[in-house]
Amino acid sequence: MIKTVIFKLEQVSNSIAKVLSNGETAGYIALPENEHQNQNPFAITQNGKDIGYEHCEICAIDAVIRRFERIPIDVEIDLITPKKVTGTVSINVISIH
Repeated sequence: MIKTVIFKLEQVSNSIAKVLSNGETAGYIALPENEHQNQNPFAITQNGKDIGYEHCEICAIDAVIRRFERIPIDVEIDLITPKKVTGTVSINVISIH
């Protein structure tokens, strides 16, 4: 089973981004501010609870959306941006003769 989620990122500060899932705030991603901090992105829920450090930014977005949407780990998710949605138009042309 694959669940498709439309997500968007909004920059809050130089090191924090808000993750929106289907138009609602799902959580936040915090990046390190200096070289002395853990260099992995940190995922946070929409109400400020720690999800934890993730391997990369995509993994952090995935973790935030899974927690917000309550998607089990065994369900694959397809993360798409709003531009991807509007860019996929299918047109069928039928001859009327």
